[in-house]
Amino acid sequence: MPRPTAASPTTPIITGPIGLRFYAGALLRCPEGHALGTLCVGDTVLRRLEEAERRQLLELADGVGGVLDLHRTALRLHRAARTDHLTGLANRAGFGEALERAVAAAAGGQGCAVLYMDLDRFKPVNNLHGHAAGDALLQEVARRIGASLREGDLAARLGGDEFAVLLPAPIDRAGAEAAAGRLLDALAPPFVFRGVPLPLCGSIGVALCPEHGREVDALLRVADRGLYSAKAAGRGCWRWDPAALPVPALP
Repeated sequence: MPRPTAASPTTPIITGPIGLRFYAGALLRCPEGHALGTLCVGDTVLRRLEEAERRQLLELADGVGGVLDLHRTALRLHRAARTDHLTGLANRAGFGEALERAVAAAAGGQGCAVLYMDLDRFKPVNNLHGHAAGDALLQEVARRIGASLREGDLAARLGGDEFAVLLPAPIDRAGAEAAAGRLLDALAPPFVFRGVPLPLCGSIGVALCPEHGREVDALLRVADRGLYSAKAAGRGCWRWDPAALPVPALP
């Protein structure tokens, strides 16, 4: 690791209005040797570090670098546990946590919406063209979903050919319906796999919070019933749950 060195009194970075005239720094590195940043010390008096002080600075930099690396690893593991590895979308756990936060915000008058979708006639793709085709199709669906959403919306693959979208506040019935329409439009063009066009089609159920419920499970049940209503209507469309009764407005 490079040793820290005293800076010149004319170095612009340390001669500003705060009056620093001495600077020494040590690189922060992860165990693999990649730089994470710099640990710096400064003083208003121009001087040089003694050898013992240099060693202390380097040892402190090693410790801070280790802590930063542990924090970075923890964040990476947290993200991995909430990400679908095939599509890069959120997985069921990640979507559930985000939906819980959005539903909790609804207690303050901030509503949200859930779009629950699965692909129509997906199983024959795997049966006729193999799992490589199925995986490629799921990845393309994820890409198209992401391209159709607003900034701040969250898309997730819940498993198999099931997908969900969280539309955070502000959102109303018209906004949720428009989002469902954009999603269906995005799926409309066929997906071509190795020269073979594979039709894409999905059915979507829509639910609003707090109108259709103020709990995660209740919203997902309403959206799921809307999904089956869309399938019963001929697939390739979106529907509200016809049996869902609006929840009274929060006082």
